[in-house]
Amino acid sequence: VMALVQALQSGPKRPALVSILADKPVAKMVRSLQVVCEPIVMFPTSDPRSLTREQVTRLSLPIIWHENFAEAKAYVRQRFPDEEVIICGSLRAIGETVPLGEA
Repeated sequence: VMALVQALQSGPKRPALVSILADKPVAKMVRSLQVVCEPIVMFPTSDPRSLTREQVTRLSLPIIWHENFAEAKAYVRQRFPDEEVIICGSLRAIGETVPLGEA
């Protein structure tokens, strides 16, 4: 996440589709992303370590939650149809979205 934040610092904030595993420093990662991404829209993956809605709610951070990638993507595309969207977080999330042609 830090490399992404550094790469995007010179441009405008972009919407982000994010999935992070629960055993990672989630709050720190989200706070770092907030510098360059808005909104932060999170979704779980099929990994059993994926964050849940309840875990995200307890963080008390400005995160929009959707139950899967398709819902999260639809939300962002509807509200930001012409914006470049960032997909980041877990490699599992990328692996589950790229083969579907979603990235």
